[in-house]
Amino acid sequence: MSRIKFFKVAYSKKDGRPVNDVVAQALSDMDELVSQMLESSMQSSSTIDEVFTQVMGPERPGHVRTYGLGPSRRDVFGHKKSEEMQAMQSQIDEQLSRHKAEIKAKLLEMEAQ
Repeated sequence: MSRIKFFKVAYSKKDGRPVNDVVAQALSDMDELVSQMLESSMQSSSTIDEVFTQVMGPERPGHVRTYGLGPSRRDVFGHKKSEEMQAMQSQIDEQLSRHKAEIKAKLLEMEAQ
């Protein structure tokens, strides 16, 4: 569930109306920015979360908006650094295997001469 959907659920009454005018304005702003993103066909979970941050403001250190006092960013979003490291490691592994193949091809070419 995206942070925008979570915000809508948390700050809406049972009939679906926002709890107050401030929440209604924030939801309206979020919907407008999301529709602009859909028109430009740039949609991913990170960009949706960026819309939430644009409307609600930056996070405070150690807290995640709409999740209360308990959870931290790591609890909600996981270890982003390790995911980035895994992606970088897979890129390095691919490059290494390509270089090995190139070296083998050159070695075979040199042996054939």
